[in-house]
Amino acid sequence: MERNYRSTQNIVNLSNEIIKKNRIKIKKKVFSKNEIGSKIKVVKCFNDGEEANLTVANILEIKNLEKFNYSDFAILYRTNAQSRIFEEALRKGKIPYKIFGGLSFYQRKEIKDIIAYCRFLVNKKDTEALLRIINYPKRAIGDTTVNKIIAFSNSKNISIWKIIFNIEKINFLNSRAKNSIKIFYKLIELLTIESKKKDAYEIIKLIVSKTGILNELKKNTTIEGISRYENLEELLSAIKNFTMDEDEEDISLSSFLTVHASKGLEFKNIFLVGMEENLFPSGMSISSQSKIEEERRLFYVGVTRAEKNLIISYTNLRYRFGEFMDAKKSRFIDEMNSRFIYFVGEKVEVEKNIYNFPKNKRPKKDFFQEKLQNLRKITNDKPEFKIEDNSSEFKTNYNLVIGQNIEHQRFGFGKIINLEGVLPNKRAKILFKKFGEKILLLKFAKFRINNLN
Repeated sequence: MERNYRSTQNIVNLSNEIIKKNRIKIKKKVFSKNEIGSKIKVVKCFNDGEEANLTVANILEIKNLEKFNYSDFAILYRTNAQSRIFEEALRKGKIPYKIFGGLSFYQRKEIKDIIAYCRFLVNKKDTEALLRIINYPKRAIGDTTVNKIIAFSNSKNISIWKIIFNIEKINFLNSRAKNSIKIFYKLIELLTIESKKKDAYEIIKLIVSKTGILNELKKNTTIEGISRYENLEELLSAIKNFTMDEDEEDISLSSFLTVHASKGLEFKNIFLVGMEENLFPSGMSISSQSKIEEERRLFYVGVTRAEKNLIISYTNLRYRFGEFMDAKKSRFIDEMNSRFIYFVGEKVEVEKNIYNFPKNKRPKKDFFQEKLQNLRKITNDKPEFKIEDNSSEFKTNYNLVIGQNIEHQRFGFGKIINLEGVLPNKRAKILFKKFGEKILLLKFAKFRINNLN
């Protein structure tokens, strides 16, 4: 399918321009029938401190003007080391945030296989994950069977999972293939049910045992096999730490999934930061054409995560190895078609209606430019964020009952649908209006009883 149902036309057009620079690619042109949308902002910053502060200021501005939730925003960066300065700026701005883990560990095959199961349990529309797990570990569903299902899916324009759900009605597969698919379907249904009851650690333990992944890795006694088993142990340790983190309230499977591991994730507003040579693209890639193309594919993925607003930024100076070093704009920015972008930098230029605000709330001039000017008037990169803080009204409460309505500090209104465990590790399963089901540790959860919900 070449139609993008998610992003604005400007974002889709820009992404097509980006990926066509690659020589090795699948030839297709994605299109969108959504609104044209605002131009993509390309913001030039003085240094990485200004970049972080400007990003936070604009998150607040967009959120207030367009009535978004904080969960509608994502900051994407190329290296883990970039997260620190954004974390500091987000804390100053009193913005709740979550860091998603490193790329390299989650790109290992055995980890990607397990994460694919997680992705599919959370989102049955994730066809990429489904095709990865349908015959792993091997369960007599060969390539011929899978290709027949894909062809039927394309010809009838129905999902592969729906075909699997109705496998008894399919007449182009033999009984052996159908039986194997039925076993796979029952396995996924079991794991899906359990994923709604258990936290991330418990469900992933169940995944590796019920699927046979654990036994397959155990029986491989080669050096590579031992390494893969150790990686599985490391993944389980990471998830255990996640569920035991005192700052982490939501310990469900969906909460654990990372942006890199969950390629299907998208956000209404994306800030793609650090777009500089030797950073994005990575300095380890610039000597190889194939590696540059892989970096460009990563850039393409980042761009296509955005639904409404995409802001790309880079700096003149970046603090590295204890001192400021000159930074150069990424070649990927120069490759972008100027028809779809709008530059914000040293020179302040006003362009009317470049941002699609409601008419009665449209600022007199571009707030990206205005915020950039204001930040440069503040010494020590310390912008004053003024946000009303009502956190004192939300408290930890153990005296809850099933069916009770609550208002959570971060997730909003919801209803308690299950309580389990004993103190101090008592948990509540809550169905939130906007965020769906969440499993929260009561000793960390901040909420108040809502009798009006």
